[in-house]
Amino acid sequence: MSMSEKEKSQTSAYRFCRIDVSDDADALLEQIKIILREGDSHNADVFTDKLWRWQYRDLPTKQSLIYVAYNNSDKIVGYYHVPVYQGRIHGWEKKFAMVQDVAMSASERGRGLFRQLACYANDDMLNHDIDIAYTFPNNKSIHTFIKYNGYHKVAVYDTYLMPVKTSLLIKAKTKNPLFVFAGSAMLRLYSSFTRAKSFPKEKLLISEKITEELSEFYDRFAKPFTFHLQKDFDYMNWRYQSKQLLLTASFL
Repeated sequence: MSMSEKEKSQTSAYRFCRIDVSDDADALLEQIKIILREGDSHNADVFTDKLWRWQYRDLPTKQSLIYVAYNNSDKIVGYYHVPVYQGRIHGWEKKFAMVQDVAMSASERGRGLFRQLACYANDDMLNHDIDIAYTFPNNKSIHTFIKYNGYHKVAVYDTYLMPVKTSLLIKAKTKNPLFVFAGSAMLRLYSSFTRAKSFPKEKLLISEKITEELSEFYDRFAKPFTFHLQKDFDYMNWRYQSKQLLLTASFL
């Protein structure tokens, strides 16, 4: 990877490192809150220390690689999260690393800093027996992953939305009660025509708990695929049950 003299001088004031999830997280958590607010992120109002620790400390493998960038004042100005999950490739157990929650302070953007942190993190991942790394980047970051980190674009996922409370969607754009009523009615009508229809003999049930039956069903579903996460009982209980309990407690 080549860098211009200007880029070298801009990044020389920064240092990168991997931090311990349990011991060194307090300063990172405070900076995450600041960066989320300055970027007007939709996660700014729901982010909590407990939710972060559930996601990166309490996951089934108990392994997350957390990378940060410090400026010359020893302040965190960027972060790069890589939780590790158990998966299977051709039936063999493998370690899957999923790159997520990456960001830079607004004052540090445009200096190639994200590129430097990403290169540092991806190089370090090679020291932790990671078999495959994947991510779901947005348009701003996909360039770095492909050009500098050796990732390959696999597919573009479609997004499907089923409105539940259409009036809330309309109210976010207008306060006019006539528009709210008319817009809600139109969205409900559109949704009724586009919603997937179930077969007559199908029955939808809500399970209050994760059960072995559910995890066994997913295992049967996933086996034909060459690559898949190993969503056993421990994973599903962490991913859904524990998170739901955590979110419920947060709103009490």
